[in-house]
Amino acid sequence: SPLFAAQISTASVPPVVAQLSSSVSQLPANTTPNAITYDSQDLLMGITHTINGSRVTVPLSGVYIIVLGGQISRTGGGGVQSEDIWIRKNGVDIPHSGIRQTLLNPNDTAVVVNNFALNLVAADYIEVMQQVSISTVGLGITRLDVSGGPSIPSIIFTMLKM
Repeated sequence: SPLFAAQISTASVPPVVAQLSSSVSQLPANTTPNAITYDSQDLLMGITHTINGSRVTVPLSGVYIIVLGGQISRTGGGGVQSEDIWIRKNGVDIPHSGIRQTLLNPNDTAVVVNNFALNLVAADYIEVMQQVSISTVGLGITRLDVSGGPSIPSIIFTMLKM
């Protein structure tokens, strides 16, 4: 109908999206918060990121969806150990954005996934932080090599403006 056709917009709005990943293990040498870095920009449209950097900067104000998945492992040590991952905006921790993974034994591996929605203003930047309970057991986000398949990044970070 003519009314329906008039309601359809032909304007094309380019997506504002980033998918970043890290092909290296990031095992903190301390038990203080450490920013996670990304050495691969799998998809980058509108959002700003510098290779091997931790900051992801948005160009426009609005609501952004963040999805991240990290491959956590440890290589040694005894007892229960844990890793926390959370989001910072402009250098400030975001309440209720954290997740914790506990590993019971050496050579344990687990995947953590976090989904979050944030209202951001143009030029705000996001960082994903990690903190381990002990720094001497090879605990952190870990790249894994797979026989017959692609390697598994230590982390995949996706951000999309709604």
